[in-house]
Amino acid sequence: MITVPYHVWRSYGDTRILRDNYPAMRTFFQFVRESAGADLLEPGRTTFFTNDWLHLDDPTEQGILGTAYYAENARMMAEVAGALGDESASSDYRELSADIRNAFTQAYVSADGTVKALRWLGP
Repeated sequence: MITVPYHVWRSYGDTRILRDNYPAMRTFFQFVRESAGADLLEPGRTTFFTNDWLHLDDPTEQGILGTAYYAENARMMAEVAGALGDESASSDYRELSADIRNAFTQAYVSADGTVKALRWLGP
């Protein structure tokens, strides 16, 4: 709901797709925000966000991918809001994205810089 309008706008530079979809994008983002915990980690979208594009035996914890997408969704929403002149929302989304990225780092990045539980099991 956020990624496609965002990338169409970035590819073509026409904000009509953003204006047409901004209310739905904000509604979807609010759903994502409500599924995240107070710690800003986002493991809650498991009913439809289930790693299905990864190999079936992928050991990656749902929260790693959910939180990474949550941060990226917030970053994209900051750009979209700014492009549409909603500077207050843009600032809020930008700050939230930074906070989520910090929470991700604290929760999932090891001291050596690797992301926990992301490993290839091989064929």
